[in-house]
Amino acid sequence: MDSKKISHLLDSLKENLEGYLVAAEKAAAENDLDSLRLSIHSIKGVLLNLGQEECAAYLLTIEKDAQGEKTNTNYTKMLAVLRTILRPLL
Repeated sequence: MDSKKISHLLDSLKENLEGYLVAAEKAAAENDLDSLRLSIHSIKGVLLNLGQEECAAYLLTIEKDAQGEKTNTNYTKMLAVLRTILRPLL
């Protein structure tokens, strides 16, 4: 794959990552755990494609809590930590 295609692919992944993160933050603010889980799952997929296994493991925790409808989890705080971690990729 040439450098232009790689650059385009990385730009697309970054855009997708930002969009999924915004959607997750909105879902967390609205306590919409189904939408949160779907957004987190999508972010996790992007990160796994980028080789970010540790960060994906953190997302798995959020995803499982949302799937189990754990309302005592501070999703907003967890997403703020995630945004800080992902800052270099956004």
